[in-house]
Amino acid sequence: MTLKRGERRRQHPSATVEFSTRAMQFITGWEGIITLAVLVVLLVLGQGILKLPLPFGIGQKPETPDPWGHLAVPRGAAPKLLLVTNTAGGAASGARQGVEFALREFGRVQTAAIELEVVEDSCKAEDAASRARAAVADPRVIGVISQACGASVMAQRAVLEEAKLPFLVVDNAEAGLTAKGTLASFRMRPAEKTQGRTAALFMRQDVTTRRAMVLHQGNPGATDIADAFRTQYRGQDGQVTDVRQVAPSENYEALGADIQALEIDLVYYLGTGAQGSALLAALKQQGYAGTFMVADASYSDPTFTGAARDGTYATALQVPRHDRFASWKDAFERDLGTPGPLAPEAYDAAAALGQGAARVAKSEFDGSLKLGRQALIGGIRSLPYQGVTGQLSFDANGDRAELSPAVMKFEGGQYTQVK
Repeated sequence: MTLKRGERRRQHPSATVEFSTRAMQFITGWEGIITLAVLVVLLVLGQGILKLPLPFGIGQKPETPDPWGHLAVPRGAAPKLLLVTNTAGGAASGARQGVEFALREFGRVQTAAIELEVVEDSCKAEDAASRARAAVADPRVIGVISQACGASVMAQRAVLEEAKLPFLVVDNAEAGLTAKGTLASFRMRPAEKTQGRTAALFMRQDVTTRRAMVLHQGNPGATDIADAFRTQYRGQDGQVTDVRQVAPSENYEALGADIQALEIDLVYYLGTGAQGSALLAALKQQGYAGTFMVADASYSDPTFTGAARDGTYATALQVPRHDRFASWKDAFERDLGTPGPLAPEAYDAAAALGQGAARVAKSEFDGSLKLGRQALIGGIRSLPYQGVTGQLSFDANGDRAELSPAVMKFEGGQYTQVK
């Protein structure tokens, strides 16, 4: 039978009702319940095995708040790295170029490019502290790299440690930078005190000296080296007969007599180059035939001169270059010219900060970037990164765990690394 158009329209409502009735019977019946249960099981298995996320956050653990709080970079703003360099040697050191070169490779956090801000150091503690407070107040700043003088570094450290903002120092030997309990500060070169341990091990194991005297000028860094040397040297069954402070007006004749009377075969001097030269010359004139070693303070001081230097040793706070350094140096020279002496340390500092930030940053619903302070600092400390200055790992207080000072020997008018 053929239905007219109007009659077909009148049959549509009843067909809809019939479909709805059958759908409700399926949903509320055993077939629907079983089907729904199977779907739930498949979703759970898929989430557990394939790691597929469930909708509406189902099965996801709530985020644990960072114990030290968070850095929050506003939506649309670029994360910022602050570089503090000094007026005297900023360009020549290569610190800025090293940071810029690193940001080409490690300069993105999520989709945002890290912006570099460079400020010059005045070597005034009050100015340094003020700039550090400004960095803490800027929500875009995710870390500070510094090549400032000692007074500025320690002033910056006080502020940044309290705020728990990452602070990486490319060239500073201040003992307090990585004092016990340090949380956010990192030293890219060996700590000054590590010279003592290196000197003691080398002299006992390689040169086989037996009786040592340590001479210093009384500054805190030197006394730290002396303490480390004495502990390690005695631990190697050597004798440290005296640790003595020498004044600029020291009577070298009397000192030389004491050295002879005590049968000293190693003098480790921890002062300036000018006094080291005068001391060494005086001892040689008095017939001292033992080993003479200086710390980095004399090694890096152009006033440490004289013919008596031949055959002397030095502990040097220079960073040995990793195998990767050669290829890195070639790439650097193609783009930026000859790298300055601190370019490798600055590069690794920026690379560590950039990678650490990229690993912990999370995008929020409002478009901002959130970085846990403890997570960021912990990430830098434990980053599995082989840098151009070696494996980048830090101890509990922020010193490089894998770095030791070099041992140099002066022969034929120049220093040669022997350890």
